[in-house]
Amino acid sequence: MLPLRFRYIRFDEPLLNPAEWSGREALLLFPGEAGRHAAGRLLQGNWELTGLRLMTLEEFKEQLFVAPFPLLKEEKRTLAFYTSLDAPARDHFRISSYFQSIELANHFFSLWEEAGEAGLEMDAVAGDLAAAGAELLSWQEKSLRQLLHIRDLYHDTISRRGFSDRIFIRREENLDYSLCSSFREIVLVNPFRLTRLEKSILHLLAERDHQITLISQMPSKIMDEEEVEPRPFTAADLGPAAPGDITLHKCCNEFALYARFIEAAAQNRITHAVDVSLQPSAFHHLLSPARFRLPASIPMSETSLYHFFATLTALLEELVWESRAGRLLLPLPALLEAAHSPGFYLPLLESADPEQRAAQRERLITLLHRLQEQDYLYLDLQGRFFNSAQRERRDLEPLARPVLRLIDRLLQVRDPAGLVRLIADPEGVPVLRIVPEKERACTTLIELFYQSLADFSAIGESGIVEEWPALLPGEGPTTAARGILRLFLDYIKSARVRYEWNVDRQNQIEFTNFTEAQDLTFERLALLQVVEGQLPRTRAIPWLLTEQQRALLGLETADDTRLREKYAFFRLALSTPELHLFTIENIEKNTQPSSFIEELALTFPENVRIISHPDIEYRDFGRQFFREGGEENLPLPVRGREDFFTLPFDGAADFPAGEWRLSFYAWEQVKSNPFEYALRNVGRVPAWPAQWQTEWTHKLLGKVAQEVFDLCWHHFNQDALPFSRFDRIFSRYGEKAIASLFADQSDLYFKLPKNHGLAYFREFVLPLIRSSCDYFYQQLHERFHLDEDNPRVYPEKEFTSARETSPRLLLAAAESQLPLDLLLTGRADLRIEYGEPTSAFLIDYKTGTDYKDEQLWFYELFYYLIDDPAMAGRVRSCFFQILERRFDKLNKNTKKLSKTEFLDKLRGDIASTLLEVCTLGYRPARRRSWGDKNLDDIIRMEIYHPR
Repeated sequence: MLPLRFRYIRFDEPLLNPAEWSGREALLLFPGEAGRHAAGRLLQGNWELTGLRLMTLEEFKEQLFVAPFPLLKEEKRTLAFYTSLDAPARDHFRISSYFQSIELANHFFSLWEEAGEAGLEMDAVAGDLAAAGAELLSWQEKSLRQLLHIRDLYHDTISRRGFSDRIFIRREENLDYSLCSSFREIVLVNPFRLTRLEKSILHLLAERDHQITLISQMPSKIMDEEEVEPRPFTAADLGPAAPGDITLHKCCNEFALYARFIEAAAQNRITHAVDVSLQPSAFHHLLSPARFRLPASIPMSETSLYHFFATLTALLEELVWESRAGRLLLPLPALLEAAHSPGFYLPLLESADPEQRAAQRERLITLLHRLQEQDYLYLDLQGRFFNSAQRERRDLEPLARPVLRLIDRLLQVRDPAGLVRLIADPEGVPVLRIVPEKERACTTLIELFYQSLADFSAIGESGIVEEWPALLPGEGPTTAARGILRLFLDYIKSARVRYEWNVDRQNQIEFTNFTEAQDLTFERLALLQVVEGQLPRTRAIPWLLTEQQRALLGLETADDTRLREKYAFFRLALSTPELHLFTIENIEKNTQPSSFIEELALTFPENVRIISHPDIEYRDFGRQFFREGGEENLPLPVRGREDFFTLPFDGAADFPAGEWRLSFYAWEQVKSNPFEYALRNVGRVPAWPAQWQTEWTHKLLGKVAQEVFDLCWHHFNQDALPFSRFDRIFSRYGEKAIASLFADQSDLYFKLPKNHGLAYFREFVLPLIRSSCDYFYQQLHERFHLDEDNPRVYPEKEFTSARETSPRLLLAAAESQLPLDLLLTGRADLRIEYGEPTSAFLIDYKTGTDYKDEQLWFYELFYYLIDDPAMAGRVRSCFFQILERRFDKLNKNTKKLSKTEFLDKLRGDIASTLLEVCTLGYRPARRRSWGDKNLDDIIRMEIYHPR
């Protein structure tokens, strides 16, 4: 047996010298891909690779262990894992679908692979811990027994179907030494720590007279050569080497960090940058590919095709099965969300004109918002929603049909082959229209997508899964399609698309990640985000076993990981002639520089120069982009006049009909916020709600309750029977009204939430409405005696004569000093006229508490008192609180004024308020406090809206 040889190289020396390896026959093994590629470029320059072979350690192990059957990897092994689970295992880990098993599968395979690398027999874990003076807790014991049971189930399942897995084959009896037969020398290039399995392989190869050499770029005193294991070390132990020129940039936030990095990169000719954070910052998207050599590939999850299928999956997930009517319903909020994604909706529209497609999409969004204002929540896939007299519902059909057609075809998918057929069909998923020109020209997206699709199809043909609908629990009509589509998304998510920036690669700053940088050397390097928690990483709670148990069993611990990260950091610090470290120090946000930086500064104080940068204002940073010839070229300043945000009043332009029409709600708006009134009522800019209310609201509740009242009045007015008293109306027509209210052909069917809220409404709220409705009609008879003298009933929904639709002149321009005649409009929920001379009773239904008395004054003026002021004593009005069974404001508080005097005062207030608008313009409201909910923020974007 030949002994293992150790060769130690200083940090300022190259790991490999091309002249040294000329003509030698050796197998060079590297910890990662980056080191192997760098060595290949170095040695290939002089054609020194004739007798050499370069591999990573993982590739080496893959070829050493021979598998008797095809190996399962990635999604295939996860699917096989799920299909092998029996009922006790699923119950123990609470798994009811494939997607719930993915996390467990990842932990399972990671644990078994780690145990294999550590030479640990999982069956003996309990005994090993007991021998070391520790023990497993009861829940750990139960879980471990289930995992051992699952391992046997998984092994039996894949063996029966002709597959294998690397967790079963990486054993000494499966070693195949033919790979090493042509190499007398096997060299490991700068590994930090080897696993027990890797050490065992090296010793077995040494016994077969292979010379094993470890080239290590660390001092010999921190290497235990007998155990082939690095010892814990401090920065001082890495001497006598000293770092080159190190500049530490301390910033106060992430934005300032990247801004200072851009400045330093230009001033110091930095050639490489490493972002040590696990997730690249969003600021990477702002870096120019002409100046920075960004990664040459992007994840599939950032491509147009992935976003299209992700949106389609979200639509499928939102479908609601309404069992009473046996229909699938598509929530309109989900359709609106999809319409807001141009990459999803525009390719589905068949028009060849891009401008026409964009206009159709904007029209779709507008229609959905109008339906949102009317409280619609769903449309059905069968299209009955479009069979309506309502214009918005009819106009929506041609714009929504492409999505509904695709969803309908997708629901027919039962296995991967069905999804592949749908995507391959030109009438199915329009792949070529989905991918924009930039992605087609600069990436391999389409080729990679179809390659992934073919691989996905092979999964379906492999026989791993027999019943694909079983991936998700339940037997609904969407279960199979949702499962297949989610599986497809998970399958393509990890793929990376090669990106060609089509720019000159010379003199660029190349970005790489911290893992790759551990095996590379640089002349001028910037390390970004070197903060505690990023480097070293925040300790994560290990799965199943504690840190102490892992240490006793020989598994890698957080301390081992930290030591590896520490060596990688100090190797870069000591081997790079010019290093720039960018960190964040912010006490308020509890962000501190990495402890590695502190140790570096304490050990080599003469080599570390610290610069504390002040914060950078966004405005100051952006101002530099307006400089020309060294001088600032600032944009035009915002006007400083107080009336800058005031819209001027122009009677002829604002009201071309020559009339100023005012409803109660418009009056409330012009009184509180003239600027918003101008946008909404003059400019006709719609105020779309910020969020779609998918639960019960006071507004929807009021509409449902009012619908019950109106249906009772409808049956009352339409009934051919002789007149009956009001107190009998609900007993005769109430249940009929409620039954028709919830029928699937009802307009409200598409408005009522189809969730637990509907059940709550039926069980708790509807009885209140029944009781309140009965009480209402009883009071009209017993308290107000409205049915004694030939009453005429005019409910809002049923009666639309000229009297309800024609505005009434309140103030003529000549008498009010206004430039226009002022007319009132309005519509009360209920009017009842009776007797001779005519008396009137006006009622407005309410379910909330936010209402004002002036609403009833407007209705009295509009219907009666403008034309006949003498009726003031014969007109009454009130609110009816439906849920509280209460009549409110029957007697108006006029503050010791008569009704006539009060109405004259109201006329004067309206005239003075409008005259102020005419004089000063439409001014925005003055916000009294930040908590004022009655004043919504209006942004400039609202002023432009397609109409």
